[in-house]
Amino acid sequence: MRVRFHGSRSEPLSEDGESTGPGEPHAVVENQDMIFFWKPRGWSMSVGKERQGADEVEREEHRLEIWLAEHWGRSFPIAHAADLQHGLLHRLDRDTSGLVAWAKTYEAYYLGRLQFSLHRGLVKRYLCVCCGHFPLDRQGCFIETSLRIQPAKGETSKRCLPARIGLPAKTMVRQVAHFAGPGGAALSLVEADRKDATV
Repeated sequence: MRVRFHGSRSEPLSEDGESTGPGEPHAVVENQDMIFFWKPRGWSMSVGKERQGADEVEREEHRLEIWLAEHWGRSFPIAHAADLQHGLLHRLDRDTSGLVAWAKTYEAYYLGRLQFSLHRGLVKRYLCVCCGHFPLDRQGCFIETSLRIQPAKGETSKRCLPARIGLPAKTMVRQVAHFAGPGGAALSLVEADRKDATV
């Protein structure tokens, strides 16, 4: 994989050297066994047991595993192996952008799955924009609640909402910053780690 740099902006390339274009996934970091891809918002991943409760309505042109097979499958056959999650070691929700770990070989996939199942060095960190001013004294505290997955009205995606009966979730609030949005709306930038959750 090569990445062409233009100042602070990078233009991602696929394995054959062609630009993947704006708004598409692209390789960020690579070693001999793995590649970490940037997954933009709006791209779904139909892999893993984690698919339960995830988006059901998906457009093929925005599915990461199809993109992997088209752009990297010629050199790495695991990209076509649906029974091995196309080499993807975890998933991100459709409306979440971030890095996704992908194993280039079968051996790397099984080793990666083992490490993920043991949670060795794994931290899921999120940067969220929240409506309102999140309390600054909650930095370093845990939020523990039950979450229920339900369809969003008028949308194809689903949302997790607090509920008396739901799946347990535990999140640590690391840092909070307040700012004003359009029209002076109170907003917060919250950095959080997902410590223990089943959703």
